[in-house]
Amino acid sequence: MIEQLFSRANSAEVNETATHVIDATKQIKINDELLNALISNLKKVNQQLTKSNELKQSKDGTPDVWDLETLRDRGLKAFFNVVKGGTYRLNDKFAEQSVKIYEVIERHGINMHQLPNKKQTATMNSLFNDLNQRELVEALQATNTQILLNEIKIANQDFLSAFDEHNKDKSGREQVILLIATRTDVRKRLEQIIDYVNTVSNILSKTEIKKLQTKLGEIISKSNKDIKARIEQGDDAGK
Repeated sequence: MIEQLFSRANSAEVNETATHVIDATKQIKINDELLNALISNLKKVNQQLTKSNELKQSKDGTPDVWDLETLRDRGLKAFFNVVKGGTYRLNDKFAEQSVKIYEVIERHGINMHQLPNKKQTATMNSLFNDLNQRELVEALQATNTQILLNEIKIANQDFLSAFDEHNKDKSGREQVILLIATRTDVRKRLEQIIDYVNTVSNILSKTEIKKLQTKLGEIISKSNKDIKARIEQGDDAGK
């Protein structure tokens, strides 16, 4: 089973990982129309990400920081409300799992979006860490709220990246916004390919699809290892 790329991957890391995935599909050719279409779409958006990364390296810029902060806060409120709604479900198991998650949220404060930026970021990171415990990960998966949490993490990373740029310079905001949007698009298409290969490899016993699953698994694992090392070294800019 191929894992997904860490949500804290920056634009260069997403770009590099997508390039390796594309190269792998050239080496291990699969006669599958849908997979080939997914790869073709990934190639197009990854080329755009390459150009955006090059542009960012050649020009300083800052994005519309506060719009991104609004998106982050909206995502938080959506996550909290969906989880709270789950606590009222008629299915007892579903409700119990939702309660587990909501209790953690309440400990950190359901109004954390009203905190000053620095304190809100610290509180959110604490919440993410607590929700990463095995029991809570299982609860998130059981209530189908893991995807909402992942969206918040990405929105948070986008805001922090933009905020850092905002503090450095006041120019080129369109380029940085485009970079963030393109990175998100590449991530989404990478996830589609990974999900598809995982699903097909469970159904079919073809040697080539198994080879591709193994190769893609190695690529993502290597990328995630490098991302973790970068973050542990204190570089968590996520640009």
